[in-house]
Amino acid sequence: MPADAIALVQQLLFWVAGAGPGMEDSRLYWLLGELHNAQGDLVTADQILHRLVWSHRYDASDLREHRQIGRAH
Repeated sequence: MPADAIALVQQLLFWVAGAGPGMEDSRLYWLLGELHNAQGDLVTADQILHRLVWSHRYDASDLREHRQIGRAH
């Protein structure tokens, strides 16, 4: 994984048309959460995944499973 992977995904989220706060592309936002998780920032990862599930109403079984696993640790 590139050292600046989080920064790259954040930049993509800024560039996506209409991606104001709460309007982020759900797949990119999920990737951002997984990158934080991979770097050991579990609090930020959980906050992002929580927001996807509840605020974005993104209903993907894999997302819910990853979030439950992260919260268990």
